[in-house]
Amino acid sequence: MFGTVHAPLFHPLIAAKQMVTADLVGEGRFGLNIVAGWNESEFEMFGVSQREHDERYRYAEEWLDVMMLAWTGPEQFDYDGRFLKLKEVRAKPKPFGGTRPLIMNAGASPACRAFALRNCDAFFTSLSSARIMKAEPGGYAASSDIDLIELTAQNVAGIKAEAQAQGREIEVYTQGQVICRRTQKEAEDYYHWANVENAEWPAIDRMLELHNVTAANTAPDVLQSKRRTMALSGIGGRPYVGTPDKVAEDMATLARASLRGIAFSFVNFVKDAPFFCAEVLPRLARMGLRAARTATRNRCSYGVLTPIYYFLLLEMPAPASWAAFARVDPANPRPRVELFLGYQLLDDRQHAGTAHLTVIRIESAGEVLPVLHSDLGVEASALIAVHVVRSSASFHGPRRM
Repeated sequence: MFGTVHAPLFHPLIAAKQMVTADLVGEGRFGLNIVAGWNESEFEMFGVSQREHDERYRYAEEWLDVMMLAWTGPEQFDYDGRFLKLKEVRAKPKPFGGTRPLIMNAGASPACRAFALRNCDAFFTSLSSARIMKAEPGGYAASSDIDLIELTAQNVAGIKAEAQAQGREIEVYTQGQVICRRTQKEAEDYYHWANVENAEWPAIDRMLELHNVTAANTAPDVLQSKRRTMALSGIGGRPYVGTPDKVAEDMATLARASLRGIAFSFVNFVKDAPFFCAEVLPRLARMGLRAARTATRNRCSYGVLTPIYYFLLLEMPAPASWAAFARVDPANPRPRVELFLGYQLLDDRQHAGTAHLTVIRIESAGEVLPVLHSDLGVEASALIAVHVVRSSASFHGPRRM
């Protein structure tokens, strides 16, 4: 689990204690994505002025120095920096297991890259951001995926070589969008429907505006090319569209380019995440890119389940789709049930709209349907299947530095 923190908006000692809490709860599975500053409107919301671009990373370096001292430093310390001056600091508790969280940074500028190489364990880079910024009329097709992967491999090799020259090792991650279906045609049709026919143009225009690409400073044909490129790329990532075999092979190609991992999104998490878990993850395991799942684990990693947890997947036809967790104490003859329900409204094309989350507490399992009915305004008779899977699995992510 990664937490993204804008360094100029949070005091490092407060942030350090908050992150240690998450790290202890997760038994060492917390990671920090540090952001030096970018979106001006976010800073205006807090009444904070942004520093000059390269100065942001000088501040972030001091901020991270203090964070590391709080996590791994002596019982008490002082810090006398250019931006931060602290006296007799005592920071407890410490991170889980005598280690520290993995630290990640994302960006494209020379200052950002230099900061990441000096301070971070992982660097997050986009496969297509450069293509979007350089898009000319012709758009997405102007650069082939083969060229993109080759360019990415060269970029990753350069990043790793720079880190090694400084006596450090660094991993590189990227982002993308996954649309996976039983057949290639079905996946491509849905991709076109979601990313072209129903492209989120206001969001795309806002993203381009943040990169200083607007109608006021960009030629009309170039602007349209950039807009189309961003829409087709899933708003900045690389789309992975196809059958489970093709999506798995695409991700294997990323691994061959020396990328360590990928953060990806779905159009409809409720429907697409279980299919991805069931079909793509086993293929990646057979390719040696992931550890094989044990038989005791639940079918899809919606969350961490202990022996007293049950995972429920409630399948419903339109207009709603559901995913839920229920916690039951089997020792109680009239168990209290806490149902953690996440759901998305769907349109007639099964396209997800707004996502919702609610927590329902009831006194017996027999009251689940009435509660769903009354809370969400759908007919209980619409429930067509309930799958209950008991798990005694505990999940431990890769340990850090």
